[in-house]
Amino acid sequence: MIYIGKHSKKFENEFCNIALEELDEHVNVNEFVNECKKIIPITIIDTDDTEDFLKQLILLPYCRIEEIYNYISNGTNVDYNNIVFENNNLRDAFADYHDCYENVRDHKYNNKKISIALTEDLNLTVCPYCNRDYINGRSDDNSGCQLDHFFCRSKYPFLAVSLYNLVPSCSVCNNIKRENVGLVSPFDDRFKFDKEIKFRYIESRNYIQLERNDESKIKSNIDTLKLEDAYQIHNLEAKKILEKKETYVSSNLDEIADCINKWTNKSGEIDRHYLQNLIYGKEMEAEDYKTCALGKFKHDILEYYKVYK
Repeated sequence: MIYIGKHSKKFENEFCNIALEELDEHVNVNEFVNECKKIIPITIIDTDDTEDFLKQLILLPYCRIEEIYNYISNGTNVDYNNIVFENNNLRDAFADYHDCYENVRDHKYNNKKISIALTEDLNLTVCPYCNRDYINGRSDDNSGCQLDHFFCRSKYPFLAVSLYNLVPSCSVCNNIKRENVGLVSPFDDRFKFDKEIKFRYIESRNYIQLERNDESKIKSNIDTLKLEDAYQIHNLEAKKILEKKETYVSSNLDEIADCINKWTNKSGEIDRHYLQNLIYGKEMEAEDYKTCALGKFKHDILEYYKVYK
């Protein structure tokens, strides 16, 4: 439901090195890469070097990961199931790669669990799927998040350790989403999250509504993750914003600001916007959503009622 940006180049490189180290120890990488070349088009990864192939696969941008998914899903490009599975079980090369995820996940990065380091590198403390629950770690060993394989590794094992297939999320969203596909990834920089979904408070029904274009992929996120249901518990926050808006009209705030400036000799330092921040909290921007629970919700409700206009 919110865009979380990209990892730093430093973290990308160090994550890649960790993954390569674990893969080298636990996977027959030559066999795995040879099998992958049967399902990944050369327009996406084109190299004869095994290590370079793995590096590219590990650090594929989300849009390229989606291209592979679309290529496989087409059904006419490649016999994916027969290449990856045998009698409904993963073939050995893919099974070892699938299982190696646990080794990568449990690897320490600067004495921290990878999942903690990953969220810190993104400056992310709130679940990007729901933007409600905090996912920050409570110590170097106790992660507050789960890493969701956006394209699940049981069906797409070759993406098991691809960095931009690993979405830090709360346990509720991860458990609800499970193997569902067709959603918008928080790593998808092509999607205009702030425009495609808007929160509204329907006062007559005391109801939180998520406005969206039903032709947009974001509808799948809302329906699959049951976001509109989840947000009904927050109707009180919306109601309080409306009550404050009716109480603190703009003209009153201007008068209050003038009085404070006179009493304290502030010479205009206190203005309407300063008071609005005290009453409603900091005005939310898209970058704030990653670290503020309900950030997108608060932004949209305040915008709808033109609080800061």
